[in-house]
Amino acid sequence: MIRLKNWIGYAAIGLLAGISTPAEEIQLNRPEDWEPQQAIAVAGDAMRIKGSRQLYSKAIIQADPAKTYRLLGTLKAVPDTPPAPVHYGILPLDGNKQRLYITQQKSDTVLVADAQIGDNVLQIADGSQWRAAKQNRIAFDVKADAVEVPKENILAAAPVKIENSGAFWKVTLAEPLPCYLKKGTPVCLRVPAPPLYFSVARSSEIGICDPSTTSKTMWYPEIKYFQVMILANWKTLPPEAPVPELEMRNLRLEVK
Repeated sequence: MIRLKNWIGYAAIGLLAGISTPAEEIQLNRPEDWEPQQAIAVAGDAMRIKGSRQLYSKAIIQADPAKTYRLLGTLKAVPDTPPAPVHYGILPLDGNKQRLYITQQKSDTVLVADAQIGDNVLQIADGSQWRAAKQNRIAFDVKADAVEVPKENILAAAPVKIENSGAFWKVTLAEPLPCYLKKGTPVCLRVPAPPLYFSVARSSEIGICDPSTTSKTMWYPEIKYFQVMILANWKTLPPEAPVPELEMRNLRLEVK
């Protein structure tokens, strides 16, 4: 992995005092700046989110290792509503601005039998680190240390069942195989890169952030773009519990 410069999340705008270096600001202060837009209500100069919601910025930002990114603004619980955890960070994207996929650790293996066009089963040497999921994909003819995988080397069919047959592992595909793969072909499991969270705190009347929430992180080298993520009121509550409501003001992403 490589280190991009600091991702710093501040909710106290006063912490900007003394900063004079010119910076670009990407505004995130309107409901139309977020997805899903319908999850956000407007109250004066504030945006309000009721209950647990995942929010993604509509803006897609290029990841530049030479730059620093800071989420600025004020986030707090609406008066007379219970505080709840708030997470914020990024959703990693690839060079095509699509959800980033990475290779599952220790999933590199090989086919132990030829796979014909139309087959819906692969036989692999070791599937102990493989997981069946509709969002997962299988890459073939890829070097173990490859950072990026060409589209033509990724099967569109997801692995829906993985079984240990003793001498080999059996991988059942959601769709028939579109190409021939010979015995010995290197294969690995590709999975969606998980979101990277840089702060978690409880919303309160004074806001969620102070210098203690400043954090650094290691970013995947494959990240080319990202969306800002906020998990608002991220807490499971019993049906009878009061619903938390988050208020956000003057949100923007500083890039410098």
